[in-house]
Amino acid sequence: MKELILRYFDAFANLYGIIPMKRAYRIIEKQNPKLNLTKEQFAKIVNEFDFPDKYYVIWSEEEVYDENADDADLFDKLLIAEYILTFGDPDDYEKLVFEQGDRPFYVPEKNELLKYEDEFYSERTKQVIALENYLKDDLGLTNYKGIVDDFSGMLVIDDDEPDRVIAELKRMGAPKFKEFSSKEQAYKFFMLYTNLRNHTRKHTHRGHTPFELDDCYEIDGIIEDGVLSKVETPSRNGKCPCGSGKKYKRCCGKE
Repeated sequence: MKELILRYFDAFANLYGIIPMKRAYRIIEKQNPKLNLTKEQFAKIVNEFDFPDKYYVIWSEEEVYDENADDADLFDKLLIAEYILTFGDPDDYEKLVFEQGDRPFYVPEKNELLKYEDEFYSERTKQVIALENYLKDDLGLTNYKGIVDDFSGMLVIDDDEPDRVIAELKRMGAPKFKEFSSKEQAYKFFMLYTNLRNHTRKHTHRGHTPFELDDCYEIDGIIEDGVLSKVETPSRNGKCPCGSGKKYKRCCGKE
């Protein structure tokens, strides 16, 4: 039982960033009815844990601000991914709590949820595949899977400014990628990247994607010299800016 609970805790840290322990217990108890896990049993097991190699902590909010704060009841504590508490600065914690607000938790079936115990796991969506194909076929990059994995990992934690996205593309795509060859090529990249962002499970969305919570971004610009410039979004029946010759609605506008 201890090992199963630890697997869940790894998954919670990777999928949510922050989760109340009372919520963590309810998920584990509901998904494993045969365990007949009571709150008392759960608390006893967790309080006996030693977490030397884990990348999360189980703290009360008071401990976020003062590690020497009086110990609280387990069900008044939070499981918090360690990156949120870097250098003991509560700013990242406060920012994530504010952004999560009262959003609901995304809770998939047990087998899917436990896939997130692997910190590198992400769903292989059609948006992932589309961006990979673009990097491979249009930009000729051999490390296309690694680049998209890197983008996905960044998007789980935060949204990135266009100049950082370009810098990361140059770094991961080196030495083959230096710059976009045209505005249309840049536009298509950022449209595919934005689709990836809209379908990536995020800590700020408590494991939901922006698409699932109707919090999508629209790409309305292109990159020139590292700056996002405004451009007119093509009409549904107009020619697609990617240069395919198809109508926008039947090409890059399908999403």
